[in-house]
Amino acid sequence: MTANDKNAAPNMLDEALAYLRRGWSIIPIHLSQKGDKCEKKPLINWTEYQKRLPTEDEVREWWRRWPSEGIALVTGKLSGVVVVDVEKGGPTDGLTPTVISKTGGGGFHYLYRPPEAPIKNSVKSVAELTDVRGEGGLIVLPPSMHGSGNRYEWLISPDMSDLAELPQWILEKSRDTKGKAPRVDWEVLAASEVPAGGRNATATQYVGELLHYLPPELWETVGWPALQAWNAQHCKPPLDTKELRSVFDSIAGREAASRAKKAKPEGEQDTTQAGQLVRYVTEDTSALLFHDELGIPYVRLAVGNHKETWGCNSTQFRLWLAKKYYVTARKPIASGTMV
Repeated sequence: MTANDKNAAPNMLDEALAYLRRGWSIIPIHLSQKGDKCEKKPLINWTEYQKRLPTEDEVREWWRRWPSEGIALVTGKLSGVVVVDVEKGGPTDGLTPTVISKTGGGGFHYLYRPPEAPIKNSVKSVAELTDVRGEGGLIVLPPSMHGSGNRYEWLISPDMSDLAELPQWILEKSRDTKGKAPRVDWEVLAASEVPAGGRNATATQYVGELLHYLPPELWETVGWPALQAWNAQHCKPPLDTKELRSVFDSIAGREAASRAKKAKPEGEQDTTQAGQLVRYVTEDTSALLFHDELGIPYVRLAVGNHKETWGCNSTQFRLWLAKKYYVTARKPIASGTMV
């Protein structure tokens, strides 16, 4: 990397070219602060740069147009980098020394060599406040400026150290998805295209999350336009309006039914064990029940200080219900209640 006087603004073109010559696929990215979050928006359609490196001419043109904008690394096999992304306050125990950067938000990026088999992006799969950026992921590189005004900086730069091998326990945990619903990495989703094969499933989760936090009177005036805008911007090609409306109406109907159950008078509640289990979910204000386009049910629940999405027939969800019932009733669930 080029050396920069800390009191001088870095030459972002020089920095970008240095990364390119290292064999990293890089793109320009805009960072801005929205409330307490830093929004990251690629300035180009970056799908093809998940498959090929940009040319030097392309990089020069990008930073000619946007000389002060940030630099993002496309992670995965192409760049030869997998990243363990630790948010501010997240644990770093067990992460072996490697190339490390400090993010503008106070977290850390641990850059490792990718394993032989491609590794996907995963959210909170290995630890609290910790994500893995694999194939098709993005991270922001130093010396980009975070929306808060802090620069990303190298703690151990790629000039100082080679990338270490991805720790085996990270590899095992990031691939241990048995019984879990696919998770949406919302930061990556907001910055990338959704391919044709994933549009329905991703739209289902997007609208489910959206309607869960909106009052019903805003579903049509806010929720539906937001879904249309998301579809037009991120789905390539966009879903047909009729198909998109079908997804919206389906999730809206289920969300309305869920809210109606929560409002049911106390005297009308089902007092069976099965009824109690249902109430554990429907009365939990953080819980979100939804189906994918195939009608397969999922639940999104608060687990510790983060949320996880599980299949309703998954082992994780059954264990959660069993524990909840035992803590409340002080006895195990009767055999056959959860079939």
